[in-house]
Amino acid sequence: MNSNEHGAVLRTRLPIELDWPESDLERLEHCPVCGSAARQPVFAGLKDKIFFCAPGAWSNWRCNSCNVVYLDPRPTPKSISRAYEAYYTHKLPPQSGLRRILAGLKTKIRNSYLNKQHGYDLKNVLPFGWMAYLFFASQSAVTENTVRHLPHPANGACKLLDIGCGNGEFLKIAQDIGYDVQGVEFDPAACAVASGYGFKVLQGSLEDAILPQNYFDQITLSHVLEHFHEPRVALGKIFTLLKPGGRVWIQVPNIAGYSVRKFNENSRLLEPPRHLVMFDTKSLANTLAAEGYQNVACKNIKDFNHQYFTVNQSWMIENGMDPYATDTPSAPALVKQEYLAAYRSSVNEIEHDEIITFIAYKPVPC
Repeated sequence: MNSNEHGAVLRTRLPIELDWPESDLERLEHCPVCGSAARQPVFAGLKDKIFFCAPGAWSNWRCNSCNVVYLDPRPTPKSISRAYEAYYTHKLPPQSGLRRILAGLKTKIRNSYLNKQHGYDLKNVLPFGWMAYLFFASQSAVTENTVRHLPHPANGACKLLDIGCGNGEFLKIAQDIGYDVQGVEFDPAACAVASGYGFKVLQGSLEDAILPQNYFDQITLSHVLEHFHEPRVALGKIFTLLKPGGRVWIQVPNIAGYSVRKFNENSRLLEPPRHLVMFDTKSLANTLAAEGYQNVACKNIKDFNHQYFTVNQSWMIENGMDPYATDTPSAPALVKQEYLAAYRSSVNEIEHDEIITFIAYKPVPC
């Protein structure tokens, strides 16, 4: 560990100036979503400035046909695991005694709100805790996002699949709500943690997972779709797994987000070479519709904590800092104020949010 001129503690960095082995690259020359070869460059010379474990310089291209932004060339499916060697541990960070107490209180208030709002039967509640939302109305959208806008499970335990379930944190929330839960997780360490909590988790990729068709009422993907080499193929498989009338919930970084416009190649959202395909609201809506989904809708979650996180980390990357250093300054207040002003002045806030959240349904046959 060492420090830079800002006083930020930096992790030991791997030699990212080296190239990704040519034998472990695949060159597309076309869009992985719609197949069009018509494109234009967006960013070139991108480096892994977030986890410092993926050597090479990377380029993003925008498809002239469907408007998605994709990495080309990119690591092959067999080699890309090396880009995750210093990725999230998928374990919850340790908390002090006071933070545990505050987190527990927040959960009880949240559960009180969810019981009243959706008819859940969550047990760990603070009586009349829902009244706190009368004073913090914007928090309701954040809470709805936390439970991924899940409806009350009808007719007993509905079946839910979380793709990229990590340590199983959301599986626990969905189970408490009343869902019969299952997960898929590529990272064996994260899979072991989730399985250790008693959840049924398949270790491996969605493509290789053997799962029943027309089976799940709910399928969720939180910041997962952008990691797929073939996102449209993944959406097609998810479609077959859903029951008729079943719902998919998807959250991804927004290539049209403010941090991309403000920080360009230093935006935290880009994360090369792990983010292989990136969407905006229109391109994701069109892709879902092309795969047969109906009632496609984008949710406005207004989670300013997440937005500030993205802007703060982008500013740190731009200034040569380790965005996950343990002792780092925050972005100047002026930068955050500028972001908030730009976001609120947008004609359509959702289109320029840092993350976008979509809900779509598999149609019921007539």
